[in-house]
Amino acid sequence: MRIVFCGQTRLDLIHRVDSFPRSGEKHTAIATALDIGGVAANAARTAALFTADAVLVSPVGQGAQLQVVRGFLDAANVALEPLESASVPAATLVVEADGTTSALVPDTATMPHGFPAADVLEGADALVVDAEVSDVGLALARTARQRGIPVILGVDYPTESVRSFLDHVDVIIAGAGFSLPTVSDDSLLLWLSSRGVGTVAQIMSDGAVRAIVDGEAYELAAEPIEHLEDSIGITDVFVGAYAGLSETGSTLEVLGSAAEVARASVSYQGALGWGAVMRGE
Repeated sequence: MRIVFCGQTRLDLIHRVDSFPRSGEKHTAIATALDIGGVAANAARTAALFTADAVLVSPVGQGAQLQVVRGFLDAANVALEPLESASVPAATLVVEADGTTSALVPDTATMPHGFPAADVLEGADALVVDAEVSDVGLALARTARQRGIPVILGVDYPTESVRSFLDHVDVIIAGAGFSLPTVSDDSLLLWLSSRGVGTVAQIMSDGAVRAIVDGEAYELAAEPIEHLEDSIGITDVFVGAYAGLSETGSTLEVLGSAAEVARASVSYQGALGWGAVMRGE
């Protein structure tokens, strides 16, 4: 199964601290790590654990930055289709002792980038896009729908750009932080479903999932999370697991399996710490 992922990639500097610094305070981190982040990048790395062929289309900078990103993707068996860009955005994440995770991320809406080769969707069985590199993602989504390729939109923060994708996606997978300014949270999934999206699902902070599939509403309860290491990438993992497992059962079964993977991921450090266990490392 070949899945193409399109979206923003970040370099994440992750600090682990005993408590969050107060304003103006200099605080020493217990540990610091570098990783890549972004819905598409983490979803691609997740799906690669379940499918043999994951490709990431993303602006990832040049020179040393490009090589760092490529190194993380190579380690996860994800092929890279880089979009021309001057740099890759960087984010700072702070993880407290109880697993609470805070993030400072850049606004990438106006960062210039190129477009992929015309044959990037050749042989694709599915396309996953996020709402950050929206011009490229939207162009690919339109092309994919014309070719009968299923399109999944993954989103984990409030953004109006989702509206432009509604006519071109089959599935929306959202995180707990996703919202639309003019739509109440209680009616968000129903509103998206009413716009013609066949499957809409949202994973909550406790790992439970709310979904509407073909007009029917469902709630998938979650077992309590016994140990929270951090919540980095829980939505990204949910998106990637759904895409990678999409041929293993019914939509509800796949949502349930993907949610289990996402819940398990928070017991390990970083978005893909659990992946090393799956690979037997």
